[in-house]
Amino acid sequence: MNKRKSYNRKQLIALFLCFSFAFMSFLSIISINDNHEDGDSTISTSDVYQYGSEYAVSKWWDTRFRFRIGFEVENPFSYDRYEPVDVYFTFQDEEHYEGSARLVGFNASGNEEWSDPIPIQFWNVSYYGATSFIQSATIKFIANVSQNSNSTYFLYFNENDDDIGSPSYSTDFTSTLAAGKLTVTVGNLGEKYKAVLEEGKGVTDFVKDTVNFHTDDSFSPEKQLTLSELSLLAHMDENTSISVSDSSGNWGDGSFVNNPTWTDGIVKSGLEFESSNSEGVTFGAIMEGPGQPFSDTSTQFTVTAWIYPNDISNTA
Repeated sequence: MNKRKSYNRKQLIALFLCFSFAFMSFLSIISINDNHEDGDSTISTSDVYQYGSEYAVSKWWDTRFRFRIGFEVENPFSYDRYEPVDVYFTFQDEEHYEGSARLVGFNASGNEEWSDPIPIQFWNVSYYGATSFIQSATIKFIANVSQNSNSTYFLYFNENDDDIGSPSYSTDFTSTLAAGKLTVTVGNLGEKYKAVLEEGKGVTDFVKDTVNFHTDDSFSPEKQLTLSELSLLAHMDENTSISVSDSSGNWGDGSFVNNPTWTDGIVKSGLEFESSNSEGVTFGAIMEGPGQPFSDTSTQFTVTAWIYPNDISNTA
């Protein structure tokens, strides 16, 4: 007998399971009411019903799946949101077989239609003993919620993976990693998101909805050496001598004043300065010529430094 026809009324029920939620950003998860007593077979955006009778196939996304959990994501803001959301679920034993889950959206346009399967990532997974049945898990997916509205989602799953197969997603997410540079895009050529991370520089490019949110590597911990505005860049992480070098190449080495000491840093090394001993590093009379940052006529320049103070009472 065809598997789709063999489901009896008991099997085709929408099981509402107890679960809690964890989420990122300001998108919120709304719990869904169990309201199966009235026998209403209509799916609304605020309720999911549990039935003791057969659920009409037109209201069930795919009868290969026996179980589902519904939830809503709310966007209370006056702008659209398209961003990652984490949702935590718990499952009954022998109901959620590993690899059988699919996430779909419902009624996005108001026509009670189902979306295509939405890409999801399972993590924080626990199992019932040494079986393939999932006891609890967190799923991550990209929630697409218009301004001041809710979006309804259903997680479908089954007690086996018969006839289900592996998911095939049509996704607009891409990522490449080459020569210490990671590029991640969402949308055609990154029209929704684009982020570039480079080794030793941090985030060097970030675009959302075609808008570039920074220029000149403003998310980077340091400016690129190719920028003409960069006058001096001292990493102070050599840990090899009593001097430090200028990575910009514009000036000579800086020399120690009163013997500061090298110390281990989170990355490489750093210099420890004892303020009571007036310890420091000097590069001499630099950047004081015409057009330089410290000239008599200069009014605009920026100095940045990464420091870790262990006693700020003696600073001035």
